Amino acid sequence: MAKRQKKLNWKSISKKGKNFEILLIDCMAQAFIKIRKGKRIFGVFYASAYRQYEADRWFIEKEVDLFIKEARRKEAKEPGSILQSYGPYEKMLKELIQFSQTLSEIDFSKYSTIKLVNILNKYFWLGGKPIVYGYNYYFYQYLGDDLYTILNKKVEDRERREKLFEIFTQAKYFSYMQQSQTDLLEFVAEIRRKKIKITSVVAQKWFDKYLSKFAFMGMYFFRGTPWQRDDLVKRIKYWQKEDYREELTKFKLFEKESNRWKKHAKEINLSKKEKILVETIKQMTYCTNLYDEAWSQLTYNGRLLLHETAHRLDVRRDELIQMTTKEIISILSSGKVVPTKLRKSIQERVQDSCYLMVGNTIEVISGQQLTVYRGREKKKIVSNKQSNILQGQTASPGVAVGRVTKLTGVAELARVKKGDILVAKCTVPAFLPAMERASAFVTETGGLLSHAAIVAREIGKPCVIGVENVMRILKDGDRVEVDATKGVVRKI
Repeated sequence: MAKRQKKLNWKSISKKGKNFEILLIDCMAQAFIKIRKGKRIFGVFYASAYRQYEADRWFIEKEVDLFIKEARRKEAKEPGSILQSYGPYEKMLKELIQFSQTLSEIDFSKYSTIKLVNILNKYFWLGGKPIVYGYNYYFYQYLGDDLYTILNKKVEDRERREKLFEIFTQAKYFSYMQQSQTDLLEFVAEIRRKKIKITSVVAQKWFDKYLSKFAFMGMYFFRGTPWQRDDLVKRIKYWQKEDYREELTKFKLFEKESNRWKKHAKEINLSKKEKILVETIKQMTYCTNLYDEAWSQLTYNGRLLLHETAHRLDVRRDELIQMTTKEIISILSSGKVVPTKLRKSIQERVQDSCYLMVGNTIEVISGQQLTVYRGREKKKIVSNKQSNILQGQTASPGVAVGRVTKLTGVAELARVKKGDILVAKCTVPAFLPAMERASAFVTETGGLLSHAAIVAREIGKPCVIGVENVMRILKDGDRVEVDATKGVVRKI
């Protein structure tokens, strides 16, 4: 292990249940290092240090607090500053999607080493750059609280207030997830109306068309698998037993009302500054959705690129994605394969690791060194460990009773059965099939603008967010009542 760093005051920003693969984190860290060398602009978090440890993502607490303080100050002085800062972010996400779409049809086995290295470097840079901007979503969660405070003062009726909050926090454009859900429900309606058989030629053509647009939605960064025909058949059969008409109407009405947000803003006399806040939230929500979906497209369309790279390095894909960008490029350029010592380290990383970026220095800690590091970083004892009543924040009102099913990744989606209470550190777009079946969502992290909160409001399911240590306290199979209207989860 490298020379021991001085004690850093870390702040956990994001909890995902499992560590992300080293390659993903390193793409981001290298982008942080490169961006720090350029001209400083508002809206970019110039982190001097970063850590992935114990499935959490950490930054230096002082730097996070200063960034949020500066964002509040800048926005107060020049309303629309945060909204404007999202312009470059949206542009780079669309650039990433465009780049990823060029990868799917290329025969990389015919590429020279130099040519393969060049496209890998582009992959790493275009993929890493948006992650730097992506963390702003966590820093700007206070915007949702600000909006809710405004609506509390302007709208007395709780039901209308909740509805307006849904409308004002909806992304400015439909996400791929929303469009995929709408398309699926419309086909379910067409099956019923025209009595189409799942095995028919008509159905097969629809499957092919749908998967050509949305197969990547089964991926979440380097995890998951592309949606297949069998996945769609299961979802169609599920919705044939449910009220798909109500769900479809809900989606279409939500889109219509979201597009009329300015009319609603006028009705409750939102000020110009308050309207800018709504626009900012809508833009932020759109970019947050697009960020996950852009990376899913990159990993889906770039499968052949990573396959060829792994082949030349004589490693498996699951080993390749536990390597740093520097390790991949340097070994590939040398024309050699992964040396034995590094291969052993990669195997340790597959089990568990800690990724550190301090200044321009990168360190990946695993194996025995990780045990030593963990001993130094004494973990805080969780609070309310024995409590049967857990308090969080209301994200979408309602009450549901069911069996707890905890999710830590996309590989576990099938465990969620109809009526279960889905419990996770957070949710992501690839969780959609499980979220359809669940009766309520409970997450350990997130704010009113988190993925779980937004999806819950869209599909009308109870959701409680920010329930501290819920993944440690609740067990699979626990029977609970989720009273999302009060922001409470009770063991029963």
